[in-house]
Amino acid sequence: MDEAINNDLFSVTAERFTVLPTHRFNSVNELIAYGKIADVAINATMDDLHLDTAIPLLRSGYDLLLEKPISTTADNVLTLHREATRHGRTVLICHVLRHAPFYRKIKERLADGDIGGTLNLQLTKHVSYTTWQRPSSAVNEQMRRPAARRC
Repeated sequence: MDEAINNDLFSVTAERFTVLPTHRFNSVNELIAYGKIADVAINATMDDLHLDTAIPLLRSGYDLLLEKPISTTADNVLTLHREATRHGRTVLICHVLRHAPFYRKIKERLADGDIGGTLNLQLTKHVSYTTWQRPSSAVNEQMRRPAARRC
């Protein structure tokens, strides 16, 4: 499974996080062919690619930290579970927004009594609360589109 890579975004990201040129892979297949380079892989691919990228990693001996959602269908979740079990691998799911700075600040303000007593707390995440947060469909499209066609 080799998705088209947005080369501009790929290069900028690799430079920003000082990823060695020898460790810049265009696909999960290139990573697997290179040989195992870590105990754990972080799978932060688009939601619909989780299964296709996770299975080769599990089969190659990687434990996984997988962003939610686990997959886009219940059948794919079960397939992922079977593969992890078959290969003796661990899959951890991360829920990144629950640790976002604004949630931590709300908790801190509540704990400090700045807001008063709490009877009930209900949080609703509105998509696009900042310029970097977009619906996953928009992010998926942005990542897959060549830079020349992006607006």
